[in-house]
Amino acid sequence: MSKRVILKGVCHFHSETGSGGGYWAFQDKKFIQKNVPRGYCKKCGRCLTPEQWECLERNKGVLFSTTNLSIPWCKNGKHEEEISDLWSYEGLNYLENGDILTIYSPNNPKKIEWRGTISLIRNTSEPLTHTDQQGVEREKWTKYFLEKYPAQLIKARKS
Repeated sequence: MSKRVILKGVCHFHSETGSGGGYWAFQDKKFIQKNVPRGYCKKCGRCLTPEQWECLERNKGVLFSTTNLSIPWCKNGKHEEEISDLWSYEGLNYLENGDILTIYSPNNPKKIEWRGTISLIRNTSEPLTHTDQQGVEREKWTKYFLEKYPAQLIKARKS
């Protein structure tokens, strides 16, 4: 008999290009690397490593090569490499009905903001997620995920 595992991590809204929206999700902190050099300039979006042929231009979502001259280089070549957290798909968990989620305050890790069993209800008027958590105002629920509140998750399905 397998035991349910308690995961610790953060809430987030997961969306990918072409998905037509996104999903309420949880990222397991075991699969988050902190402060990773990303290989591109955070000011101009240019690739900083020669082995990268294409990069994703930050904030514009446009693929470009390192020889594309339509985007100005940083003056005097003074690039600043983007350093940020790197999340692995291995830690991605879409919320499913029956999961048990506890959301904590980002300012006080002992304060519980919300705790309950996931019960997503269809909402066809919601263009991004198409679902709401039953009994929680959409604005409040959305804030937990867009602001990546710390959380604990117990999946309904055993691994």
